Amino acid sequence: MIDLEANHFEFLPIGVNRGSQNGGNRCVGLAVLQPGLFKYMYLSDLKVSREYRGRHIGRRLIQKSKEIAVQNGYCRLYTQGQDHNPGACLFYLNCGFYTGGLDTNVYQQPSVTASDEMQNKVTGLNDQLNKYRSTTVTYTLGSTTEVIDAGTIETWLQITDDSLNIDQEAVKSYVQNLAAKYNTIYVPRTFHTSYGNDVTVSDNEYGFQIDQDGEVQQLLTDLASGTAVTRDPVYSISGMQRNGADDLNGSYIEVSLDNQHLWLYKDGALVTETDIVSGAPKAGRETYRGAWPIAYKASPYNLSSQEYGYNVKVNYWMPFVYGQGLHDASWQSSFGGNRYKSGAGSHGCINLPTDQAALIYNTIDGGYPIIIY
Repeated sequence: MIDLEANHFEFLPIGVNRGSQNGGNRCVGLAVLQPGLFKYMYLSDLKVSREYRGRHIGRRLIQKSKEIAVQNGYCRLYTQGQDHNPGACLFYLNCGFYTGGLDTNVYQQPSVTASDEMQNKVTGLNDQLNKYRSTTVTYTLGSTTEVIDAGTIETWLQITDDSLNIDQEAVKSYVQNLAAKYNTIYVPRTFHTSYGNDVTVSDNEYGFQIDQDGEVQQLLTDLASGTAVTRDPVYSISGMQRNGADDLNGSYIEVSLDNQHLWLYKDGALVTETDIVSGAPKAGRETYRGAWPIAYKASPYNLSSQEYGYNVKVNYWMPFVYGQGLHDASWQSSFGGNRYKSGAGSHGCINLPTDQAALIYNTIDGGYPIIIY
């Protein structure tokens, strides 16, 4: 707005009325602003009454429009000019506009440009990344599996000396956790008995143990292969078979010393059960409680001891620990009950009826687990 008498201008938004056209105030200039692109507000129209041109009203409208643009979060103005109106184009240039549709001040030349060497390094890193992304490692633990996929591998990647490498500490940590989850030897073993209750044996020398150093090295090799690898973990000690953390998987010999009874299971099915005679309950003759693998089988075999003065031939010998084992005992008149307490107890071995010893011998192999409680 302009005060015609005082030559005073006032900026008003469209729609505000300060008096009538006959009252001395009138609109002498108009700037129309619209939301624009890329943080630029669009000056869609600019008009100044003909008789008031040359008084810098248009320039002042543009300056005010810039202020409005900044207040509304825009950084600059843009508009459109016609090439057949050079006067208007010159006016906008004098007001700080640029021609050509591109404000080159917005752009800067990069301070660092990609050399061939840098491009080769980037290409090499991408190739390495794609190789790791195409790698998987699947551990088989019976029917149970543990999978290291691309998502896990990416969390182990680190860039050192312009090269993409696996964080070895992360790999070691993974292998440690894998071992803690699936190692079953040299830790107390809780066993579900044929009577339906759980017992724990502390002397547990049967099961699986992951060779952590060997597994770390093998895993690093697998990760660098760019292939899908499926294998067992690297073991330092292996049991007979497993299904995840279950290293018996339905195949084992179970012995209850208190009840003088033995069960043989294979693949989850009961093969046989029988009464036994175990070691006498006195120092040096008790049968050890714990879990072990059957060391080997021998038929026939001579059992002898200078300390106890015996030398006897048995048909079926299946040792498990410290000179103790399963064998037939034809000299026993009967089995079970409390005979092991009343003079018929062995020197630690588990005495079996001959037919049962033969059946067990022909069913199992070396490495078969036996749990005695």
